[in-house]
Amino acid sequence: MRPKTSVNKAQILYFHGGAYIYGIKNFHYNFALRLIQSTGCTVIMPDYPLAPNQSAAEVYNMALTLYQRLSDDKTAEQIILMGDSSGGGIALGLAQYLRDHGIRQPDKIILLSPWLDVTMSNPDIKNMDKSDPVLGINGLITAGSAYAKDWDRKDYRVSPIYGEFRGLSDIYLFISTHDLLYPDARNFSEIMQQKGIALKYHEYPGLFHDWMLFDLPESQSVLEHISEAF
Repeated sequence: MRPKTSVNKAQILYFHGGAYIYGIKNFHYNFALRLIQSTGCTVIMPDYPLAPNQSAAEVYNMALTLYQRLSDDKTAEQIILMGDSSGGGIALGLAQYLRDHGIRQPDKIILLSPWLDVTMSNPDIKNMDKSDPVLGINGLITAGSAYAKDWDRKDYRVSPIYGEFRGLSDIYLFISTHDLLYPDARNFSEIMQQKGIALKYHEYPGLFHDWMLFDLPESQSVLEHISEAF
């Protein structure tokens, strides 16, 4: 998806959310439209394989092939990895995999309500379960296990919070205090701070999971921050 008149040669490789079991929804396309209007970028949103019929291994095979194709395209001045929820997990895990295998890093990594740990083992998450009307702990544990399949759930390709973050591009993270995934986002921010690695962390009060995909005043603020990154 691209603007009628291109004003920006950056390409956003966007991985949609859906707990690894649901496909692209209308609100993903609507967000892509607002993203294009705000940045002038081209957005590539792959319809990647879904659990339980497929797993992380098949998702990475597709993502790597697509990323390599974009990387070989000399017309793309920038490649941005972006994703919401489970798609944010793919984006951060993929960036680590690219680094470990000597493949060009994306120019930026943008995470929206990212799912960073499919084990859901952070004890603070239990206190969040009633505040988020979108997500539930038990359902996510089941979906995360199906996605991991033969891989350890603490493999960084499945739960990127267990990886190493040095040598990655600039990371932007957007989260809200009422998101079930908020405790892991805070944990990630603290890990980055302890290791002295820069993280552009944006926390909003009182909003539900993936709120930035909907047409809210706070969502416009996120789009403005993303636009400033280019």
